[in-house]
Amino acid sequence: MVISYTQFAEMLQDLFGDFFIDSLEKFDFFQRNRKMTAKDWFLTLLEWITQDKPTLSSLSNLFADYDIKISPQALSKKFNMKCVHFLLEIVNRIIGNFIMESNAKAPALLSLFSGVYLADCTLCQLSQQTKELFPGVGGNDEKVNVSELKIFLRIEATTGVIESFLLGSGRTSDHTFYSKTKQLPRNSLELADMGFGSQKRMLDNLKNKVDFICRVQSQSILYYDKQKFSISEFLNQQDGDEVDVLIQFGANQVPCRLVGRKVSEQVAKRKLDQVTRKAKKSGRKVSQAQRIVSHWQFYITSIDSSRCSLDEIITLYSVRWQIELIFKFWKSCMNLNKSKGKTTARVLCEKLLKMIYILIYHGHEILAGIGPVSGVSHVAVHDRYKPKFHKLLDALRKGYTTNTISKRIKEAVCFMRGTRTRNKRVNKPNLHDKLQNRQTNQTITISS
Repeated sequence: MVISYTQFAEMLQDLFGDFFIDSLEKFDFFQRNRKMTAKDWFLTLLEWITQDKPTLSSLSNLFADYDIKISPQALSKKFNMKCVHFLLEIVNRIIGNFIMESNAKAPALLSLFSGVYLADCTLCQLSQQTKELFPGVGGNDEKVNVSELKIFLRIEATTGVIESFLLGSGRTSDHTFYSKTKQLPRNSLELADMGFGSQKRMLDNLKNKVDFICRVQSQSILYYDKQKFSISEFLNQQDGDEVDVLIQFGANQVPCRLVGRKVSEQVAKRKLDQVTRKAKKSGRKVSQAQRIVSHWQFYITSIDSSRCSLDEIITLYSVRWQIELIFKFWKSCMNLNKSKGKTTARVLCEKLLKMIYILIYHGHEILAGIGPVSGVSHVAVHDRYKPKFHKLLDALRKGYTTNTISKRIKEAVCFMRGTRTRNKRVNKPNLHDKLQNRQTNQTITISS
């Protein structure tokens, strides 16, 4: 059942209602009674964090608009570790009660699956003072051991529904995050980068009727026609520009399909230059295997050739790039990776406040049926949403009824739906158009 505007309004009211008060008591935060209530304090912070350049001075001025005089110095003291734990509790609360269904219609190619799931991590830089709580990568040298917050996200491509949202330090491995996720639904598809490649997970997916498309490393082992090869060796022996064969992958001999196509010399050079820069930074040389695979675009998949052609596998995997665009959107448009704070607590508070705003905004996107592959600019959608968000905060601040708040939500959602879709390109179709091009008679009906 798809959540209604009223249900979303009730969720927000609950978030800033009894749960909010209980969390304040739990973390011993905001102890004294003031002219401004704790809820008003928090809603003002959310209004402040959406500014292009939120500073303590601008926050002080925002409080002054509500006839509250608080100096920037006094505000700085409120951003302490109690506030960090309080905000983290709210983030977890939103994730635990997040919208899990949408009316968004899957493009023809994605409709082959009960869901198409993208997963990846992104890093947010913190101050040096937080390196004990959130150590970064780069060894123990004081100059390079920056502090990093690592975010793991797994999201469904059509609806935008968040399946997993986890936080850790920069040193938390991708596999550690993955071990905390749920098994994906039957007949769904998982798109994973090589950082998440695991033969055990591939076998688990096959056992649970979950398809996968995955990138693998150049030195990975495969078995073909009872012979053992590395990926680079096998590709180097191909006479044509394409490969589409059944193989057994890795030491566990996972039964799957290797598909690939040679790229242009221009693309190959760009890929090799990128590998060379990384190798130089790590103080090593580019291997012959890396030089070979730089000429190929290749994946392993459990999807049979009778269901998807090589072209369709390549198109499907390109959907994974949408999660990279989501992270870029969070950092560039929502300033997740920026902070004026110098102290441990303030930097973390700002990150968590921005995450709360991102999740509330994302809930509106889901209600609007706007997912990662919806064919609209998420930057344009956000520009239309932002003024409506401030109206929603005002309704929550004034304690309006559920019916009034749901009307504010509906108004925002309808306005977001009015965002203009990207123009179709005939010569070079965008991803949304490619996903729509599958013939209807090829669509497979999935039974549970």
